[in-house]
Amino acid sequence: MGQWFAARLADGTTDDTLYASRRAAIVHQHHDEQFYAYFRIMPTYMSVCSAASVLRWHREAYDAGFRLPDPDDRRGGPQMIRRLRAEDHENQIAALKTGFLGFGYQN
Repeated sequence: MGQWFAARLADGTTDDTLYASRRAAIVHQHHDEQFYAYFRIMPTYMSVCSAASVLRWHREAYDAGFRLPDPDDRRGGPQMIRRLRAEDHENQIAALKTGFLGFGYQN
């Protein structure tokens, strides 16, 4: 629990490695960090459908221009907070497409 892994946006594959921090997961992607989504293992259940939805959201954010994993930042750079309701999700992606990165953003 509490460790991180990286999933490739293109196909959802991982390197089957758990990392102690988000930054460590980012650094180990060897300059391809923008092409991955980073997940922390938590003691909650995630169905296959939920995992596919989260990966789809990360792909949409990437396609909209959201690129903030930063291997030089001590925490791996800012993260966007994923919205739970479908309406909020659509608004968040629309905001990204207009270049407004402040919507649902944390560091």
